[in-house]
Amino acid sequence: MIKNKEKMYVVALLLGLAVLVAPYIYTILYAVPSSDDFVMAIGVDKTNLFGEAVRVANEYYFKWAGDWISIFLQILFNPLLLFGATSSLYGVEMVIHFCLYAVVIGWMIRNIFYYVLKIKDMKMILGVYLIILMSILNMDVWTEIFYWFVGATYLHGMLFGMSSIALLVKYRAKGGIFTGFLLSVMGFLGCSYFMLAVLPATVYLIYLVVDLIKDKKIYWKKDIPFFFYCAGFLSALAAPGNFSRLGSETGETGLHLFRTALDTLILWMDTTFDLIKNPLVLIAMLLLVLIGAVIFKEMKFEFRYPLLPFVLTMLCLYITYFPMALGYGGTSYLPNRVRFIFCTYAVLMYAASFLYLGGWFYRKKGELITKKNLITAVAALAVFGYVCIMPTKYYEELPYAKTVSQTRNVKIVNSEWMYLLRYIENTEEKDLYLSRSKINTVIIKAPGLTADENYAVNQKIAEYFGKDSIKLEMW
Repeated sequence: MIKNKEKMYVVALLLGLAVLVAPYIYTILYAVPSSDDFVMAIGVDKTNLFGEAVRVANEYYFKWAGDWISIFLQILFNPLLLFGATSSLYGVEMVIHFCLYAVVIGWMIRNIFYYVLKIKDMKMILGVYLIILMSILNMDVWTEIFYWFVGATYLHGMLFGMSSIALLVKYRAKGGIFTGFLLSVMGFLGCSYFMLAVLPATVYLIYLVVDLIKDKKIYWKKDIPFFFYCAGFLSALAAPGNFSRLGSETGETGLHLFRTALDTLILWMDTTFDLIKNPLVLIAMLLLVLIGAVIFKEMKFEFRYPLLPFVLTMLCLYITYFPMALGYGGTSYLPNRVRFIFCTYAVLMYAASFLYLGGWFYRKKGELITKKNLITAVAALAVFGYVCIMPTKYYEELPYAKTVSQTRNVKIVNSEWMYLLRYIENTEEKDLYLSRSKINTVIIKAPGLTADENYAVNQKIAEYFGKDSIKLEMW
């Protein structure tokens, strides 16, 4: 009877997961090429993509920025080079990126539960995973990540970093040469996105510090993978092209460290406020406190310092934002794709902090953690959520709701943009003047064509299709 009930919980959670991700998979399927997708496909020999990926990555490394693995992947897996700009397979590839993201987050959470917490309760693991994924997807509509290939290269770095965490916790628990090898590869690749290296590096450093405190030494032979983390980070940091990008958004040059530190603080406060003011995410975090109190009651952790995880989280997030703000030349605005990184890391780290807080609460007030009180607390959260979301119709502003609402329109939007791109591709005219009604592009990232033929995106799309100029007027 108990086993059947457990299976019902798991099935219900899996159905909830399917309901959560289905609208994203459907809408992403109709994504269309945009701006830098065309830029990265120009002047590339399609018959030798690997060699071309190495060549272009090398050029960017010395002239633009140190994220060499990102540039390499932008050539090697660019759907315009693989399938062409008017192929429906662009959306299929973007769906694969989204699914990989969802799977890797789940894999990381599962391994942390298995190898760190020693918990193999699948309904608890799925519950925490569903809460975290739901929170991330409802922070914003991540147009520049899930609907744009070049933007998704930021996602690749996160996939490497989170994979390294999943492998690290397993490696430190069970060892294994093959696991250590995979960890070294993922750690190297993840930290080569030096703007994304903070979280995976911090997790490894925590292990090293614990070894130092408990055993008074660090097992360097066992921790050879950590040197690969460092090598990946240094390979990106030492790139001659890094300083070339400084001020690309502002037209200024120089490090401007003090201003960048201030801008980083503004960015950190802005995104943290986004977390707090989002009632769905706030309720999710409070729910994790209750889950932490339940799952940690059998644990032997001391839970002495309930604020320590929060302090560590805030510090890591600040350090994560700093190189991003520095790379944009000291600006208090960062694009959607960069905010995605911060929001993903913020939700993951705050989730761990609130789970820990639940464990601390159980250690202090364990007698209050009864079935009746838990039901009461969940009911109170449900009422709080209803009051915050329903009367104000806040639910209409939720990114999930926006995505669901667009399931009726994305196919039409895709067909209209693809019609234009196919016309540009097939016409023999060299100077194109196009005019049509406005395409209601809401969550899909549009190609970026404008009425200004001298606009950079217009010029690059024209070059990609072998045209002299393109103008697109919309009314």
